[in-house]
Amino acid sequence: MSDVPDHWFPLLPLEPRPGAYVFRLGHLDGPDGEPLRPQGRLLAPGLPNAYDLFAEEVPREGVTLTRSHQYARTRDGRSVLWTARCARPGRGEAQSGLRFDRTEE
Repeated sequence: MSDVPDHWFPLLPLEPRPGAYVFRLGHLDGPDGEPLRPQGRLLAPGLPNAYDLFAEEVPREGVTLTRSHQYARTRDGRSVLWTARCARPGRGEAQSGLRFDRTEE
């Protein structure tokens, strides 16, 4: 088994109703045995089932989520700062490099 990068969190498939699939955020245990938590809040933590993604929202090529700070000035010169989040199509199917993704020959 190979190590999983610290910023990767599993999305586990569930079938809450027959024929309806969602992905729910799983967890990984840290070196001390405590579950690791994501540092970002892109999926609204703290709400029941807030980490559920409908299967049709995740295309085969994946999704790249980015977060960036935006800064602008209004007409009267006041500063405005906010955090923008953007979802873009992924780069296509690829192997993660994890050991179980490799075929043994």
